[in-house]
Amino acid sequence: RRRAVIVVAAAAASLAVATGLVAMLQGAPLNAPNASAVYLVAVVAVAILGGTWAAIACSVAAFLLYDFLFIQPLYTLTVAEPGEWLNLVLFLLVVTLFMHKFWGLSDPQAAMMQRVNFMKNAALLGGALLVMYFGSGPYSLDD
Repeated sequence: RRRAVIVVAAAAASLAVATGLVAMLQGAPLNAPNASAVYLVAVVAVAILGGTWAAIACSVAAFLLYDFLFIQPLYTLTVAEPGEWLNLVLFLLVVTLFMHKFWGLSDPQAAMMQRVNFMKNAALLGGALLVMYFGSGPYSLDD
């Protein structure tokens, strides 16, 4: 229980630091067009400290934070730009390949669990690609 509290606190702190860095990089005078990769450092740090599920939760939180705070229109969870969907796909791809290396495990049960998580992330990637290509559709929460 104590370890879980430490992992949650570390995730919150790393996301806060990453958000501050993104705000500085994308704001004046640097005006970087896309600093979302900074969140990847936070996710990897949480993965090292807390494992797979903590990293997955952190990556979802990072995506939502970046979308809400830095993607136009601001302060909504709309992802209208195809380039932003591409960023999400690339982010999920990197996290999936980094976190779920089932091919390198000797324990069959651990390999099976990592394969399941790998396939889940692959399904999320597929969903992101479909939304990127076809759009949000008539049942979007933002309409």
